[in-house]
Amino acid sequence: MIPMSIYVLLLVVAIAWTTGVIWMATQQRIGDRESMRRVGIVLSAFGLVLWGLIAMFSFEVVSYSGGETFTHEFTELAYFALVGGALMLFSLLQATIEEINATGGI
Repeated sequence: MIPMSIYVLLLVVAIAWTTGVIWMATQQRIGDRESMRRVGIVLSAFGLVLWGLIAMFSFEVVSYSGGETFTHEFTELAYFALVGGALMLFSLLQATIEEINATGGI
């Protein structure tokens, strides 16, 4: 179970993180390409973990009101988290393939 405020904060951070990763991937002028591929791998992996947490926590979100505890399920946000996780997985695979091609192997 996760409190509603932490769930919303996690959702906002994941959306901002994904937007940042996509923006960074589209920019050609940021730093040298070698370091950006490696940074992209790390950032995409962390984004994938964020979306995974959101998907897991979407089924037991707790809110408190008037001294009572309410448990909510957000299945639509779990599906949204799957889409976000798929974007991060695609970014992770793309950065990994570019790194392998640039370095000649693992």
